[in-house]
Amino acid sequence: RVYIGIDIGVAQDYTVLTAMAEEYRVVDIDRFNYTEQGMYYDESKERIKSFYLKHDNSLAAAYFEVNNNDLLFDDLTDDERMYKLVPFTTSAQSKPEIIRNRIKPFEDKVIKIPKNTDLIKELYDFKSKRNAITGNLQFSNTDGKHDDMVMSLAICAYCAAEEQDGGVTLFL
Repeated sequence: RVYIGIDIGVAQDYTVLTAMAEEYRVVDIDRFNYTEQGMYYDESKERIKSFYLKHDNSLAAAYFEVNNNDLLFDDLTDDERMYKLVPFTTSAQSKPEIIRNRIKPFEDKVIKIPKNTDLIKELYDFKSKRNAITGNLQFSNTDGKHDDMVMSLAICAYCAAEEQDGGVTLFL
């Protein structure tokens, strides 16, 4: 079975789609910046759909970051083939949770990633710092650096863990 994590880029960010097999081995990554590449909305939507459908035969679920992307999510799920797309909100509560829960599998070498220079750079640049006011840990890349691949990977690994542990029930 395959699991997908989708981090949608806004403005200068990248849209990243990561596919992972059951044993937490990354099997496919697509990364693009629709602005840099001069893509229109429909082209971006088709690229996401194409990635999803490429893995559809073995796909268990695809978690899609919906933060300010509700319209794109709705447009994608208008296609009945996209029924395994599950909305995921990255928030001040969910981001630390999905990151913290992926640290141990990384340390134990459970998560296997390809030799992708951009992903490796983002992983090395990804840091945590304690918020002086709340005391909570905040995760992000250093100023001016991207974390889109890290977030897509984290969402993907979270999807795999959740779906192997019974899945998410949606009442639509």
